[in-house]
Amino acid sequence: MLFALVADDTDDPQKRLDARSDHLQYLDDLGERLVLAGPFFNDEGAMTGSFVVIEADDREQAEAFFAQDPYMMRGVFARYAIRPWKIAVNKSGGR
Repeated sequence: MLFALVADDTDDPQKRLDARSDHLQYLDDLGERLVLAGPFFNDEGAMTGSFVVIEADDREQAEAFFAQDPYMMRGVFARYAIRPWKIAVNKSGGR
């Protein structure tokens, strides 16, 4: 089952920058469990949040995986939601 993390950052962009390399390594270490991930941006091009989709057996397991993400552990997000998600159409083609 797929689960999406939709998160908005705090007003401190340095938190994201300080945790970014560890966050990216954590995502890479998820291997095939990671479906896709990327930041949200504001109109000025600054990162303001995240969208991460993983495969997990159930919500509890998804929450446990997301809880170990360095962005979560270091307080990068002001608010977030974890929701079941499904790919309905995929034309990304690796973009």
